[in-house]
Amino acid sequence: MIRRLLRLFEEPATPEPSPGPSPAQLEVLRAAIDFRISEAEQIWGRFDIFVVANSIVLGMLGNALSTSSRSDAQSLGVVVGSVFGEVLVWLWWRMTVRGWEYLEFWQDQIGKLTPDGLPAVLAPVDARRLDTRRGGLRTNSLQVISLRVIALFGLGYLVAGVIGAMTLVVR
Repeated sequence: MIRRLLRLFEEPATPEPSPGPSPAQLEVLRAAIDFRISEAEQIWGRFDIFVVANSIVLGMLGNALSTSSRSDAQSLGVVVGSVFGEVLVWLWWRMTVRGWEYLEFWQDQIGKLTPDGLPAVLAPVDARRLDTRRGGLRTNSLQVISLRVIALFGLGYLVAGVIGAMTLVVR
C-alpha cells in the first residue's frame, strides 16, 4: 500500500521525444516548396504575357472591324487574324492548364514530404479539401477565373472571325 502511495507522488515518465525531421528531409521539403512557388510565379508571368499579346491582336482586329467600308483584304485579314488569335488562345489554354497541373503536383509532393513534427503553420494546405476534380484538374476559384478569361478571348476571336467572314460572303 505504501508503494502505491509513493507511485502516486513519483513524476510520470516523460515519453521519448519523437526525432524531428533530418536536415536532408527539410532540404528536400524546402526544394519542393521552392518549386511550387516558382511554378505559381511562372503561371502568372505567362498569363500576363498572353493577356497583353491577345489584347494587342484583338485590338487590331477590332480596329479593322470598326471601319465602315472594309476592303476584301481587310476582311480577309480579320479572318486570318482571328484564326491566329484562336491558335494563340489554344496555346495559352494548354500552357495554363499544364502550369496548374505542375502546381498541384508540387503541392502533393509537399504534402507527402511534410513531417509530422512541423508546426501547423508550416504544413501545407490540405489539398483534399480543394479537390473538386473537373476533367482531371483540381479546380479552385483562381483556376476557374483564369480559364474563363482565356475563353473570353477565344470568344472574341470567334466573333471577329465570323464578322470578317460574313463581310467577305455578303460582297
